[in-house]
Amino acid sequence: MSKSGELDLYPYFVVLIKGWRKLILFGVIGFILFYAGSFLITKKYSSSVILVPVNYLSEVSPGASAGGVLSSLSGLAGLSLDSEAEKVIPVETLKSYAFLTSFISSHQIGPVLNLGGSLKHRVFKMVGLADEINIFDQYSFFSRNVMRLQEDNTRDTVTLTITWTDPELSARWAAEMVKELNKHMQQKELARLERQQTYLLEYIATVKEQKVLDATTAVLVGQLNKSMLAAGREDFSFEVVNSPIVLPEDEFTSPNRPLLGFLGLFLSLTLASFLILRASMPLAADD
Repeated sequence: MSKSGELDLYPYFVVLIKGWRKLILFGVIGFILFYAGSFLITKKYSSSVILVPVNYLSEVSPGASAGGVLSSLSGLAGLSLDSEAEKVIPVETLKSYAFLTSFISSHQIGPVLNLGGSLKHRVFKMVGLADEINIFDQYSFFSRNVMRLQEDNTRDTVTLTITWTDPELSARWAAEMVKELNKHMQQKELARLERQQTYLLEYIATVKEQKVLDATTAVLVGQLNKSMLAAGREDFSFEVVNSPIVLPEDEFTSPNRPLLGFLGLFLSLTLASFLILRASMPLAADD
């Protein structure tokens, strides 16, 4: 402490300069230990697929003006179709418990995750704090540690990334997930349209006024056209812009070995500085 009451760091700086050999020694040892330790960490590989949301009704020719015509006709017929409450957002479906648990089960991903063999689960089970692994555990682990979704509103794209220890499985799961999501959304839309068509057929059977009957029939034809368009499109909700690829063995995502090495360097230098200053504290105070 200086006479003015301000903390004088110069003596400490001098002490650290004098102990530069220890700093270098600790730094090199820390870097080597952390870098070498990274080879004990299981390698993980990321495979990404870039998606663009699509609307199957975009294939309708501009001259048809299907949306506006059907809306006006359904209004004329006194019907309320295409309710917003029935529409499902594809991205939310991709993250949903129902879709992910179905995907995990159908592709037998649970045994691959091997959550029961993890050290954390075995320790928890030994002390009676863990039960048998169930589908919820697999869903939680997969959604938090394996799958990542990034939405880019400026480009209107969605990036799905799968990270796992096997590069082939990472790419396969990413591709299959998009394929199954499109199929899932297609089936839901077809089921929705079928319910509407069933209702329209029942409604037509009760209509007596010719003007309302014509309008209702036109609405039914429009819904049938939608069904044909929906059934004929594979990329129903998302179109793949960049397909997932299998990364080479040496292009793993984690661990980041240089980063871990420099982390070891930083921590070891911090520890060495603390030890040097602590050992030289009386000397620094006298100076």
